[in-house]
Amino acid sequence: MDRYMKEIISQMTLEEKAEHCSGQDFWNTKSIERLGIPSIMMTDGPHGLRKQEGDVDHLGLNRSVPATCFSS
Repeated sequence: MDRYMKEIISQMTLEEKAEHCSGQDFWNTKSIERLGIPSIMMTDGPHGLRKQEGDVDHLGLNRSVPATCFSS
């Protein structure tokens, strides 16, 4: 692991580490502003990612931003 990352992790409180693992919402990690750690969007798509425009719903019924799909 990069020394910079180890330094940042060592500065995180136990609560911040737990919050970062549980996330901000369904697809995004929680940011830790005091350490400059931004929220990061996650995806579980096996062929790339799909991101919805505007308000996101958990069923994926809203319109999606164009994306590239790679065959496996």
